[in-house]
Amino acid sequence: MKRPFPLKLTSVLFLFLLVLGCGPKVFAFDGDWSVQATNSFEYYHLKENIAFRFLPQEAKEDSIRNRLIVDFLFGDFYAGVWYEIAPTAAFTSSFKEETELRQRYFGWHQNGLEIRAGHFNSTFDRGLVLNAFFDDFANISRNIDGIRVHYTSDLFNSEVVGGEIFDEFSRDSLSIRGGRAALTPFGLFSVGGAYLRLWERNFLGEMKSTNVKQGNLGLWFGPVDLYGEYAQQGGYLSALLPVEGDGTYLSGSLYGPFFGVTAEYKNYIHMQIPGVNSPPAVNHFEKSLNGGWNEIGWRLAATLTPYSDWSLEVDWANSWTRGTGNIFDEQFVEVRGSYYRDNVVRASYDRHKEHDHLEHWSDFTIYYYLSRRSTVSISGLHKKYEYKFLKDYHEKDLTLGFSHASLFSISLTGGKSSQLGQFRELPEKTASVEVTVKFRNNDLTVFHGDQRGGLVCTSGVCVDQPAFRGTKVLLLSRF
Repeated sequence: MKRPFPLKLTSVLFLFLLVLGCGPKVFAFDGDWSVQATNSFEYYHLKENIAFRFLPQEAKEDSIRNRLIVDFLFGDFYAGVWYEIAPTAAFTSSFKEETELRQRYFGWHQNGLEIRAGHFNSTFDRGLVLNAFFDDFANISRNIDGIRVHYTSDLFNSEVVGGEIFDEFSRDSLSIRGGRAALTPFGLFSVGGAYLRLWERNFLGEMKSTNVKQGNLGLWFGPVDLYGEYAQQGGYLSALLPVEGDGTYLSGSLYGPFFGVTAEYKNYIHMQIPGVNSPPAVNHFEKSLNGGWNEIGWRLAATLTPYSDWSLEVDWANSWTRGTGNIFDEQFVEVRGSYYRDNVVRASYDRHKEHDHLEHWSDFTIYYYLSRRSTVSISGLHKKYEYKFLKDYHEKDLTLGFSHASLFSISLTGGKSSQLGQFRELPEKTASVEVTVKFRNNDLTVFHGDQRGGLVCTSGVCVDQPAFRGTKVLLLSRF
């Protein structure tokens, strides 16, 4: 197979970093200079074209991704670069590897004040206004390219941002200006607010703006913790006509010697700005029904610790679409128990209803410590899909795992699906093995087999990852 030039470049870079990875984590120079770096190398060998088998294009047999992060430190100054080589789309032959300087930044910090220029991530309070975050597992990277000024003290904290925000998922960018501030006197309460203004060009080429403003209040006294946040926004939100929205998020907790209670509430209407914010999801799965566009939900959790080595936690959440139609409805319950501190038993049930189908997810996980250094685990997942116009089907998976301290781990997974063959992404019966070996400054993970696709959610943002069948090799080096 003919390989593109970036693949050769990455191979040379990877071998070079592998040699350096055997050295110390930090190379210190005379004075206050130091350099830190990590390199993440991923190789994928596709055994079967799953994600694009219904399309006329041919899948690539192998793909690579490499990310090199280098940070330079000099006293109160710092600088860094992210150099990345990655496919522009998953495993397809019609897309080549993309080589680019993903992030570059320079900053200075002293006595609670930080000034940073270049790329950065930022979240205003709970994310109703701005949530520009990075999550490597879900492949979500919302980078702001501009200037950030942040100040923190015992009585006051603030942040001002300006620049362009780029969402890798939507492949679009917006111009933003905004800031947040909060008073925190004596650590007893906080009162603050935030404002954000965005500019974007609609499909007619017209420049339109959106304004978002927010206020928040928090109280902390003794075992009680209360927080509330309210936001409003008005603008075009990629539409031809102006749209107004608002959002409310409330949370509270009460803890005693042997118990704890936590509650959350959300109520959003037209609060989603794709690639910019993500209102709190209010469930353990970090999943919003439709990204915070229009939904109501609550979560209630209780924890009991009758003995120092025993605990029990019950979590119950419910979310549904705000307005007419009730297109989405989700109920979630989870029970988690631990005994002798480290041994954990967890079970959950999730019921997700949409206009044309109903999903039932049931799963469990058990961790048992054989010794202080060795752990065995077993986990299972059962999914049932009920459709109005298609045949119902089930998916079942069982995973066995073993890990020894920080040296190595291994897991074996087997599964079965009753979905009709013309719609099924993987074979009826699936199997996989994953092994991780940790060296002094390198972590090597090898996966081979079948991996189901599905939603991966974080901070209320969900990405639908395709199924995979083949081999993955991941190497993380630190030097």
